[in-house]
Amino acid sequence: MAGTTKIMYHDVGGQPAVTLDNGSVRIVVLPQLGGKIASLIDVGSGFEFVAQPSGPYGRPAFGSDFTKFDASGIDDTFPSILPHVDEANGWVYPDHGEIWSACFDATEADGRVELRYASPHLPYRYAKTVALTADGVRLDYRIDNTGSTPFPCIWTFHGLLRYEETMQIVLPAGNDVAVNVMEGTMLGPVGRRQTLAGPPDLRHPPKAEPKSMLKYYLADPVTEGRCGVWYPETHVGCVLNYDPLALPFLGVWITAGGFRGDYNWALEPSNGFYDGIDEALRNGALYVLEPGAPLAFTLALDVVRDLIAMRSSAAS
Repeated sequence: MAGTTKIMYHDVGGQPAVTLDNGSVRIVVLPQLGGKIASLIDVGSGFEFVAQPSGPYGRPAFGSDFTKFDASGIDDTFPSILPHVDEANGWVYPDHGEIWSACFDATEADGRVELRYASPHLPYRYAKTVALTADGVRLDYRIDNTGSTPFPCIWTFHGLLRYEETMQIVLPAGNDVAVNVMEGTMLGPVGRRQTLAGPPDLRHPPKAEPKSMLKYYLADPVTEGRCGVWYPETHVGCVLNYDPLALPFLGVWITAGGFRGDYNWALEPSNGFYDGIDEALRNGALYVLEPGAPLAFTLALDVVRDLIAMRSSAAS
């Protein structure tokens, strides 16, 4: 049963860490690695939902190559996933954005952790509040344009979760067509569309052998901001809830050993379609952060402990 949130400070993998624990769920946040959520545990079962690092955390800098560092935890990608250069304004958008490598100021208030960052490279200020709910985590965001010029940007939830062969991926009702966005995978050429039921069946991950990876987006904007995963062997699941008007696009990334030998996967709600500034502009799906008009939204990750609750939470 959830109780009062306890907040503890310590180190994880050589990084300063903050743990929030209410007796029902426990999370670990790394403020100096972009506010990464390094762990999300269902206390009752001890089940870890978040993909864990294969080694020690590195110390990325602005513009670091994302692939040279561990692929683990729940990160935010902003202001883009793909690198981009805006020559007119002198803006450089680094690989997987800036936030994953940013060092946040962290403060504690009323059982919450408040994270803040003002970019020295690009015209924005970023605030993220992390708080526990009865059975999960609430993330509140506010991003402000600190300049005088409209700032094209893409925000994407980059939540790397635990891979298991038997897991069941729950996607929003009403969206049953996916589009492949990665070359050289089992999904065929980039742009190929298929139903979620397949083949292959995109509601289940590829097997651990042979090694593979894939990435797809739902072909149309979502009408429900709910998606998640069920782990049948442990009888626990996790549901991501959010405003579909704020984050209308949904990507899914899975590596079953195909990328660096990693096994993890991610649900990726986003306000752009997809991944890059130029690509989103061509698709008519590029968000522009205007001066004086902050981007504010909330995501919640809720732990569920039976399949009926999993389905009703992701479909209600």
